[in-house]
Amino acid sequence: MINDQPGFINLSISRGIEEDLIVVLGSWKSQEDWKNWENSEDRKKLDDPDDSEIESMESHKLEILKDEKMPKK
Repeated sequence: MINDQPGFINLSISRGIEEDLIVVLGSWKSQEDWKNWENSEDRKKLDDPDDSEIESMESHKLEILKDEKMPKK
């Protein structure tokens, strides 16, 4: 379902050394695209853990620069 969302790039899920540690890394074209997904009816239908089961959730912005904008060495 997430694959069809506007602005979705990819999703990576990794299990940590500790059994109960799971790291989910999602990539989106924009923060607005992520927020639209986060608040969508489609996402609400998923069987995601509730807030009491999530130890922490962070959002970080990473901007990819095209070659011509990359700093020269």
